[in-house]
Amino acid sequence: MNAILESLNAFSAAGLTAVLNTLWLALAVAAVLWLALRLMPRVNAATRHAVWWVVLALVVLLPLATLFPRPRPAPPEPSSARTELPIQPYALSFPASKPLHVRGPDAPAPPLPTAADSRVSRVHRISLPFEVHPGNWPSSLLLVWIVVSAVLLGRIVCSYFRLRAMIHRARPANADLVLRFEKRLRDSRTARAPQILVSDEVISPFAAGFLHPVVILPEILLDEIEATELDYVLLHELAHIARRDDWTNLMSRLASAVLFLHPVATWVLRRIQREREIACDDWVVASTGSSVPYAVTLARLSEFCSTRRRELLATGMASSNLSKRIEILLRPRSHFSAGASLTRVGVCVTAGIALVSFGVRVPGWIALAKDANALGKSQISTPRSGLAAASSPIPPPLLVATLSPAYQAQSSTASPVAPADEDKTWRHEWKLRRRDSSSNKVELSLISRDDEGNDRMNTQDVPLSSLSGFSRSMLDQEGPIRFEYVRNAGSILCEGRAAPGHASGPFTVALNSSFVSALEKMGYAAPHDDESFSLVTSDMTLGYAQAVRDTGLTTSISDLIELQDHGVSSDYVRAVRQEGFIDLSAQNISELRDHGVEPNYLKAIKAAGSNLSIEEIASLRDHGVKPDYLKAMKAAASQLSIEQIDRLFDHGVEPDSYKGFASVDPKLSIEEIDSLRDHGVKPEYYRSMKSVDPNLTIEKMDSLFDHGVAPDSYKGFASVDPRLSIEEIDSLRDHGVKPEYYRSIKSVDPRLPIEEIDSLFDHGVKPDSYKGFASVDSRLTIEEINSLRDHGVEPEFYQGIKAADSAVSIEEIDSLRDHGVEPDYLKEIRALPDGFSISDISELRDHGITAKYIRNLHDMGMKSVTAAQVIHLRDGN
Repeated sequence: MNAILESLNAFSAAGLTAVLNTLWLALAVAAVLWLALRLMPRVNAATRHAVWWVVLALVVLLPLATLFPRPRPAPPEPSSARTELPIQPYALSFPASKPLHVRGPDAPAPPLPTAADSRVSRVHRISLPFEVHPGNWPSSLLLVWIVVSAVLLGRIVCSYFRLRAMIHRARPANADLVLRFEKRLRDSRTARAPQILVSDEVISPFAAGFLHPVVILPEILLDEIEATELDYVLLHELAHIARRDDWTNLMSRLASAVLFLHPVATWVLRRIQREREIACDDWVVASTGSSVPYAVTLARLSEFCSTRRRELLATGMASSNLSKRIEILLRPRSHFSAGASLTRVGVCVTAGIALVSFGVRVPGWIALAKDANALGKSQISTPRSGLAAASSPIPPPLLVATLSPAYQAQSSTASPVAPADEDKTWRHEWKLRRRDSSSNKVELSLISRDDEGNDRMNTQDVPLSSLSGFSRSMLDQEGPIRFEYVRNAGSILCEGRAAPGHASGPFTVALNSSFVSALEKMGYAAPHDDESFSLVTSDMTLGYAQAVRDTGLTTSISDLIELQDHGVSSDYVRAVRQEGFIDLSAQNISELRDHGVEPNYLKAIKAAGSNLSIEEIASLRDHGVKPDYLKAMKAAASQLSIEQIDRLFDHGVEPDSYKGFASVDPKLSIEEIDSLRDHGVKPEYYRSMKSVDPNLTIEKMDSLFDHGVAPDSYKGFASVDPRLSIEEIDSLRDHGVKPEYYRSIKSVDPRLPIEEIDSLFDHGVKPDSYKGFASVDSRLTIEEINSLRDHGVEPEFYQGIKAADSAVSIEEIDSLRDHGVEPDYLKEIRALPDGFSISDISELRDHGITAKYIRNLHDMGMKSVTAAQVIHLRDGN
């Protein structure tokens, strides 16, 4: 039992040593590649996602690499007579750098140490690796790791079964939603065929399922969002499925459960999760070309997607970093792409491997050694002996401990050489589905994929007349099926099996020899394998090929297919070339056509700005920039880039306005000018404000302009109180407070806050009136003064009423003033013994009853009369 525990502890120590000795290298690899990605801002999220997976693989493989021993130089042979004793190394306790010499029973004692030997010994004691004696806690740490990993893996298993049950309980979507989903599925060009479901158990849309993927939408979502927003949601979830994020999410969850103790791996896994969602956002924008509306859709989703539990194995649209993703979408970017850049991934992988190859050659800095007691039992013990005579004629043999042959073979094993690249072989697959029983068309999908998993998919509704050998009745029952899809350039030969309503199988491409011969006569090269599929499915015509050739554009078969796929007509090609652009390639012309660049616009925009690239022209057209605007902007500021001109145009900045701002402050950035224009700030206002306060920021100036603060008004407030903030000045201006009023009220009470000054001004309390109230009763609040002013109470009236009845409240004073009760009248009534209330007094005053009239009633013998009795008697007389 002790041997088992000791082996387990040694195994744990070996693993822990490997992790600790490579932790700095893992951190270096992650930091270098993070910095490299930061310095390459045009790298898209899909590329970053792939790079971080490579980083995770390197981080995991690093400790494993250190467990294999490094090759060491062979030790010098001390004598010709020696015996080798193979022993297994205990690398954690003894990182051997030399053979271990052990004296035999008759061997002479070693010579006494010299001063040089002592120095060498001292150097050896402080050299790396540092030995640590951990005792048995490595095995305890292993046990904790196993328990926690088991719990985390259990959570993943529970999430899987909970997700399966949720999918089972979800209901199929209605017909309209299914049609919309299938259209978006075709747009996504994925070979996977997910199902659309609706559930009232979820609050956020998500994609799930591995072998049978599904997209589940919350029922509440269908009632809350518009049709265009629903399209964004469907495209995002289809992006997850097309990218196979369900599998990568599963792998990241499993890795998180196993590597939770590794800080670098945990950080890298969070980056992977973040980039996965951003890559799907890029996919959506690349498909639709609309980043701002999509960001608005994400913001709307956040309103009702944050209150429910999220399943571990589901890739949801609102699953993580939603605010950061919206911020990224709103950044000015000219290009969104869905695929990963293999070149950039390769550069980052090469950098990471270079760091790893360097790091594994660095000696370890720590070693977990056995306890001294354990070492004493396991090491070879030799009795101490006296010094041998120096004149021994024959030295005794030495036992030399060397590495075992198996261990040497391990250390000398060379890494396998990667096989050479092989030719790509395409796998062709067709899928056919019946639309309905009465339609004369079927939906045919042709999928062509290479060994790397790259798919090309062509889906369209095909008339039955184009399918030779096929009839609609073939889809009524199961059985083999064979037919031919006839096109201009050739045929698609399909065979496979049919089932009720659908069929599938492999296909081959057969080119029409006469069609190919005609193309060759026009000057086109014969199509190769990759081009054959696209040539047939694009339904190329010889007339189109000849018309493009007649324009003078030098094109290959691939160029010809690209032009037709992008809707480029021969007339468009001819018009572009007639405008003088004869050096443009087919790809350039396709890009111009995609962005709606007409030949006359191309000519005018090139005349307005020289040396413009195709990407810049397309960007100008996308933003609606007119040639005259470009010319005027370039005349005003020739250093402006096309991206900056696009931004200025988007924000409505006219050339004269830009010139005005630049003349006032040449250091203004494009973003600052855009902000000023968004808030309606004119160059004259900016100049006046800067003359008053040169330190004003753009944000503060925008705020002042929004609140109608004129430069003179701002100057007045600043002269009264330089400590006033922009928010306080905005508040004063919103309430109509002038600098003169502010100065006067502050001279009365310097401690008055801005909110109370606003309130006093809103209620028409003048500085003198406020001063009067404060001098009469310093305990009055702003609300009470406002109430008194609203009822027309002046300080003198308040003072008189309080002198007549000190217990009267503010509400009662307001009431007395409303009923015309003067202080003298109140004093006279209060002098009577009847004890009338304030409301009684107000009623008596309304009926014109004086104190003298009440005293006459008393003289007539009517004592302790009520206000109602007095009023009755007065009205009855």
